[in-house]
Amino acid sequence: GWRRPSSRKGRSKLAERAPRWSFSRWARGLGLAARLELVIVPLTLIAALLPVAVLYVNTNRALLNTEQDRLRLDTSVRALALGARIGDLRSDVGILAESTAVDRVRRAFGTEDVGWKDELAAQFRGVMRIDHDIVQVRLIGLEDGGRELVRLNRERDGQVARVAEDALQHKAAEPYFRPSLELGPGEIRVSNMTLNREHAEIELPHRPMLRLTTLVRTAAGEPLGVLAVNVDARSLLGAMVAEGGGAELYVVNEDGGYLLHPDPSQAFAHELGETESAWSFLGFGRPDQAELLHVGPDRLTAVERIDLDEERHIYVVGRRSAAAITAVNRTALRNGLFLGGLIVLATMAAVVLASRSVTRPIRELVRAIRDVQEGPAFTPPKRVSGEAAELSDAFERSLARIRLRKEELRRSNAELERFAFAASHDLREPVRTVSSFARLLETRHADRLGEEGLVQLGFITKAAERMDATVEGLLRYARVNADADVEDVDLGALTREVVADLAHQVEQSGGTVDVGALPHLSGLRTPLRLLVQNLVSNALKYHRPGVPPRVEVRGRRAGAQVTLVVSDNGVGIPEDQRERAFHIFRRLHRQDEVEGTGIGLAQCLRIAHRHRGSIRLGDSALGGLEVTVTLGDLTDDR
Repeated sequence: GWRRPSSRKGRSKLAERAPRWSFSRWARGLGLAARLELVIVPLTLIAALLPVAVLYVNTNRALLNTEQDRLRLDTSVRALALGARIGDLRSDVGILAESTAVDRVRRAFGTEDVGWKDELAAQFRGVMRIDHDIVQVRLIGLEDGGRELVRLNRERDGQVARVAEDALQHKAAEPYFRPSLELGPGEIRVSNMTLNREHAEIELPHRPMLRLTTLVRTAAGEPLGVLAVNVDARSLLGAMVAEGGGAELYVVNEDGGYLLHPDPSQAFAHELGETESAWSFLGFGRPDQAELLHVGPDRLTAVERIDLDEERHIYVVGRRSAAAITAVNRTALRNGLFLGGLIVLATMAAVVLASRSVTRPIRELVRAIRDVQEGPAFTPPKRVSGEAAELSDAFERSLARIRLRKEELRRSNAELERFAFAASHDLREPVRTVSSFARLLETRHADRLGEEGLVQLGFITKAAERMDATVEGLLRYARVNADADVEDVDLGALTREVVADLAHQVEQSGGTVDVGALPHLSGLRTPLRLLVQNLVSNALKYHRPGVPPRVEVRGRRAGAQVTLVVSDNGVGIPEDQRERAFHIFRRLHRQDEVEGTGIGLAQCLRIAHRHRGSIRLGDSALGGLEVTVTLGDLTDDR
């Protein structure tokens, strides 16, 4: 069956070779004029808009500071008004407790005199006619479950009526009753503000109440009853809202329940089953100070505390929207930004024109220099002057010197290569002659040389072979920089070819070579092959005794550079000897331990330099040596 060829391999190669975008590389690719514009335009933008931003911030801060002071003052005035009203009620209850009618109760209580109830009811009626916020006044006895002795109510139509004897209620179970029995002489207790209840049920429509109580005593100082005054809190809270001020107003009890809220349905919602605390909604925990100013991201909040007694408090909270305060300033900001934008556009146009004019001679000189790559001659631009003309002359002179030196270097390299080839041939000829005669002696006269002579003859043969290998290595080392064609080299395929050539060495050592995915590189194929061969061969050669060598070859591309990493589990190289390992003829092991010429790593370093790279030695995760080689892409002009 025919199958469609996969393009995954091609895509992976392209992905490997495609450099990742970076701002620095992009900026380096811009012209001089574009770079000037890239620097000057943002600076102009900052210079134009920064004063506007600073002015906006400072104005906002001034507006918010002013509004903070105003909000604090407004909230404080409302709290003082509510506190003063509660203080007046305290005074009224104190006066009522010391009235003649209550004094008659003290004297007549426990006697057959029952006229004190009528006199006390008349006194209560007079107080309620004076203060229309008072909706109930009663004297609660201590016997019979706290049964009311006298009680007057304000009806819905505003009339004051005395409650009949058979309609009086038992109040011992009310939360304010028992605390009132602990009051000292002259003390008045202000209860928490709650919805009014009749027979333990919340009255409809809802009517919030503030209760003030004091303990009435006999002439002998014994508790007689509790004088209780119920005040309709709607008028107290409504008066605070009527004062205005432009801020949202809240009154909150110490448990976080709303007593007053801009949304009437939220007031006293805690008594109807709602559990959300006002403090969490307002953006901070329960305050523990007399006053608090809180500045949030979009709200200003001022809090004032009113003390009902030493342990119980209510809080007046004022809030204003920061956005509403700074709305005018935002309009001014928009106008400032528009003006700044016009300034920036005008400046950008001026900068572009100026930069193009200033950099024109440089651009022409750059074009002339680029033309050098396409032709042998350098043609100086005609319309340049000043520093650009001096730069053009200097470049022309430098180019002439470089070409002269390049030609001299080419001739010198050619002569050195011919000399190296001739020298290696002339040096290897005597060595081969010595080797040949040594083998001839061993073959024909072994019986006459004896055991000691054969051993010495073996030393001569091995020395001649080492000399021959050294001369061959020197020839390769000298020819690393020889001219060769640059081509696209598949490092993965190249490395697998090298491993195949070293199959005998791999088999002899019992090791393994793992070649990962390797990128492509524009370079010199033969030197690169020699580089990989030296590194893999060394990794197989310098293994631990009794431990099969394990070699891993990995690589990656980063922009125009390729990193090749060869790791092994061998004996490694001590850190203090790693720099010395690249010196030619510097061996780190004796010849009888590991054979070699001492040229391999020096040759690898030269090949890396030839490809605009470097070599670094380190510790491998496999327990041996890790050789990291960086290689750069070459072009036809090197």
